[in-house]
Amino acid sequence: MKKKALTILLLCIVFIASLFFLYPKKTIEIKSLENNRTLALSEYSIGDTIVFSFIHSVSNTPIYEYLEVLPDGFYLRKVVYEDQGGAGMPEYAADGQKFYIDENDRFVIDGIDRHFENILITVQEEYEDVLKIGENSYNLYELCGEDCSIEVSLTKRTNLMFLLKK
Repeated sequence: MKKKALTILLLCIVFIASLFFLYPKKTIEIKSLENNRTLALSEYSIGDTIVFSFIHSVSNTPIYEYLEVLPDGFYLRKVVYEDQGGAGMPEYAADGQKFYIDENDRFVIDGIDRHFENILITVQEEYEDVLKIGENSYNLYELCGEDCSIEVSLTKRTNLMFLLKK
């Protein structure tokens, strides 16, 4: 009887462990388009905000794009940037958007509703491309090098694959 109970207990433990390792986890994947290699994985929840920051190629000032994560992809909600010497500055906000200057004298366009299924980025060292997902901050140049193209997408990975890729 003890042997049968021990066997049942062992099977239950194996079953529960299998459920854990095979359970899908919602992840944001940063992948190189050159070799299709996963560069980073990060967990997310629906409604999370990620921030993509970079240096503007003409004005050499920082830009911050705030994107909300929803089931069908990423939604650009807000852009924050410094004065670019008047070049390329918006003069007004589009319908439903707000344009204002924040407490740090940065220009803000808020209330944007632009959808991206995936985000494509061409990485260059001088643009200091950084993707902040939750507590994780990814320097994209350090992940993939110069003139690398990456794709940021929503994926589901089993806990086992998430642990192995991370």
